[in-house]
Amino acid sequence: MAYVITQPILKTNRDHAELYIAHAARPGLPRKVAEGVHVTNVRWSVDGHWILFVLQTETGREILRISAEDGKAHRLEHIRGELINNQESAGGTKPYELSPDGNRLIYGTYDMEAAKSEFRARSEGGRLYRGEWYSQLTDPRLQSAPFQLWSYDFRRQSTRKLWEVPLALPPG
Repeated sequence: MAYVITQPILKTNRDHAELYIAHAARPGLPRKVAEGVHVTNVRWSVDGHWILFVLQTETGREILRISAEDGKAHRLEHIRGELINNQESAGGTKPYELSPDGNRLIYGTYDMEAAKSEFRARSEGGRLYRGEWYSQLTDPRLQSAPFQLWSYDFRRQSTRKLWEVPLALPPG
């Protein structure tokens, strides 16, 4: 069994979350296996040997995998920017999906800060167009950011960018 306890910290106006695992069939105290500002999207692997979740700390977000047996954590990815929630998921939104065989993790990201930084660098260098896709935005409040789809292979322990397309988002 895996569960999260989240408590508000009034002094800092933040939350503090802790992820615990306990064996339902074995007596004993639960073990704290992760903590941070938020622990979300906790789910079991297809084979039931791993617990996957998103951990948000002061330095950003990570997708982690923890052994259900020994509680050892394995960082899969440090996320630059924001995870994109899949609205089509059964049971609500999820920022990642597991392949049916459980060997791959698929997730999407966008990074507004990186897009702003890249645009500043290109505009200061005097080169705004490099032959990439262009579309005129009809709403001047929208900002362009790269939407990237990634795959993490558990067997190879490697990440691969599957594709990238521009995404128009409202500021903020």
